[in-house]
Amino acid sequence: MSLVNIVSYDDQGEVTSIRAVPENEAELYQPYLLFNSLVSKDTHYVENGEFVQKPEKPSAYHIFDFAIKQWILPENAAIEIKSREQEAVKKLGIVASDEPILFEGKSIDADSVARENIRNTIDRLTFEAEQGINSGNLFWIDAYGNKIDWNDSAIYLAWLKRLHVAISNRKAGLVLTYKAEKDKIQSASATELVAVKPKNKGG
Repeated sequence: MSLVNIVSYDDQGEVTSIRAVPENEAELYQPYLLFNSLVSKDTHYVENGEFVQKPEKPSAYHIFDFAIKQWILPENAAIEIKSREQEAVKKLGIVASDEPILFEGKSIDADSVARENIRNTIDRLTFEAEQGINSGNLFWIDAYGNKIDWNDSAIYLAWLKRLHVAISNRKAGLVLTYKAEKDKIQSASATELVAVKPKNKGG
């Protein structure tokens, strides 16, 4: 018994299945069209008994409305888009604040580990200065692994304090920058947000 590949669809033209059936049973699956290798549920619909290719999908958030044969944004899309975009901005802010900082001609690590080391070293040197102790270890390693030496603990301490302030100021600036970006996302409409996103083809 020979088989035929058929494409079934509903009354709005949405492709519901693509299957192989015995030729003498195909009529049981009305309405249907014979299979076309270029057709898929994601890329085509049926109108007036013919396959029609969907227009390019504007964004990953759009869904195809078979009643009007157009891509639309669901009512709840704005909430999902804003949540994802704001989370992405937050992650960018964290990454940016952890990047090395160019300070007084040197590239210095400024991630959470480095910031803690800076604070601890400031505390150690401050305590030693108060106690009249000099334990040595007057050096720092830059972001490229180069050693920076000091002969005077007071000068070294002052440098670390300036570095700490510079990192703090940069982080504060980044917080304001990314907060402004998140506020911009919050005030935008879903249509405005997806307009600047890469387009995806298909269903």
